[in-house]
Amino acid sequence: MSHAVVRRDALVARLLVVFASFAFRLPELVHAGEVNSDSAIVGLQAMHVMKGETSAFLWGSGYQSAADAYWAAPFFASFGKTPYSLVFSALTLHVLGTLAMLSMGERHARLARLSRPSYAGALVSLPLVLTTAAIHTYALYPPRQLSITAALVALWLVDRASTSRFRLGHLFGGAALSGLACAADPYALVFVPLVGLSVALSSLEGPMGRAHVRLLASSRDRRDVAVRLGAALFGAAAGAVPVWLMWRSQGARLGVTNLDASRVAHNTKLLLETCGPWAFGMTSYYARVSMDYAPWDMHPAYALFAKAGGCLFLAFFPAALLLAVTKRRLRFASRRAGVVGALALPLTLYGFLTSVMVMDHFSMRYLASIPLLAPFALVPLLVSLGPKRLAWLLVAPLAAAGISGWVSFGPDVRGPLVAPRPVGPTDEARLHEALSREGVTYAMADYWTAYRVTFMTQEGLVVVPTHEKQDRYRPYRDAFERASRVAYLVDPKRSSEAPEVVGEALAKGELCGRGRVRRADVGRFVVFVVDRAL
Repeated sequence: MSHAVVRRDALVARLLVVFASFAFRLPELVHAGEVNSDSAIVGLQAMHVMKGETSAFLWGSGYQSAADAYWAAPFFASFGKTPYSLVFSALTLHVLGTLAMLSMGERHARLARLSRPSYAGALVSLPLVLTTAAIHTYALYPPRQLSITAALVALWLVDRASTSRFRLGHLFGGAALSGLACAADPYALVFVPLVGLSVALSSLEGPMGRAHVRLLASSRDRRDVAVRLGAALFGAAAGAVPVWLMWRSQGARLGVTNLDASRVAHNTKLLLETCGPWAFGMTSYYARVSMDYAPWDMHPAYALFAKAGGCLFLAFFPAALLLAVTKRRLRFASRRAGVVGALALPLTLYGFLTSVMVMDHFSMRYLASIPLLAPFALVPLLVSLGPKRLAWLLVAPLAAAGISGWVSFGPDVRGPLVAPRPVGPTDEARLHEALSREGVTYAMADYWTAYRVTFMTQEGLVVVPTHEKQDRYRPYRDAFERASRVAYLVDPKRSSEAPEVVGEALAKGELCGRGRVRRADVGRFVVFVVDRAL
């Protein structure tokens, strides 16, 4: 093919992947106002970053960095301090990671001299385009997406080191970026062993993806390998510095990252019954009432298809390892990619089964690294079977993942279409306007209501959580305590609180302190205004 055709294919493949990535997540962009409180905290901190208020940690966290808030700040400056900008900033990170996986697949297709390598690369990146809720959890909302994207880019840098003129720079950069990913969020720790393995194997790689067959006999080869490993170790040390500084800084809390073998029985049940099926596209969950998530009631025929697709997807990983070890005429580079991708499955499952953080069906997010690293596992299959045969094998897994992922958007979709947004101001806007007329600037609510309302109103109405231990930004609480007139909010969509019970507690002087209490309904919100000065 001519260089013009190659460049055109590369551009078209990337445009198609970008378009498909945004189109598949259009429901969350259209309904970005449904942003939850965890993500709203990132948006609120980004607003304060724009005012010059800096912090290494995410508000209220001693282990998650504020990296996603810093990333969101330029989007706020360009497109406004809105939920759309927040969701768009996080989704952009996911698309960058997807493009890195496309580039990785494209490189291996070129090494194998496959026709149209850019489209082959797009093919192996599809597990990151048509995804289940396990990836939606990260691709649509902060605060972990930047760390995951950094880890994927680190693996991409190491993967392409042997075919780059700046090989040492790629090894250094990949190792350093892996450390920075962990500084952004400890979730990236699951990728570190795979980056280390990729570095070790890439250091043995010769020109054009071939191995150094004279490694033990040639002093020059040994010296080259030592230099490459040295560059990577130096990069890892540089990337570890921010992690060390953060963990040693005042206010650092390492969180719960330890593993416990006694959790295996409990976590295995969740893996088999809820988390695994949801993460691998065999079923889907979404909120029916309030925060009560229930499984999708699938037609028996589709349920069988979805399970078959999920099982076939999981089979790609051992198949990749088998091909990487036994397949003849497979370049060392493609063997390495297959081994790295295949080991993502047992490594992630081991972490899941022994993690003390696995609590309920929402813990399916800890399995996200499996579909995220599927493109590496697909490389040996791509090279061995060719793009057309691999495409046929991917139909069922991608269809199951895509359909289940789409259903997980819940009320934001209607069949294959995006549900339209209600016309007119939101309930949060009505609430802000009504309380402004009452002279109320500060309020209290359940955690899942508090920070999202604060963000939706751009701090026009500052809402603190009911339980002080859930505070993420102390100045909010201090201002609430000083206010003479406050409100308590009940959002039936996000809280199981009974308004009558809340009203009784407020009348007794609980929650907001003693004062005259008045009740009003604003949209779906039940509002109690408390005059503490009277």
